Amino acid sequence: MAAYVTSPMITLMYEKNGKMGFTGISLVKRLEFMHEVIPWVSLIIPWTTELLNVNTQEDLKLAFRLCRHE
Repeated sequence: MAAYVTSPMITLMYEKNGKMGFTGISLVKRLEFMHEVIPWVSLIIPWTTELLNVNTQEDLKLAFRLCRHE
């Protein structure tokens, strides 16, 4: 899907329980600035464990639990 986006940058977001969050994954296709910022679009996909972005102690605990089960 990202191949069809013409924006210089794409951020990957997730949707979980009706809320959206950042995955920490961005694709910079080219350095093109507009008012000192790279214009971007966000792709929103359903949350899966593969998208776990560890930023908090709760995220880290979840990551450890997932690693023990897989």
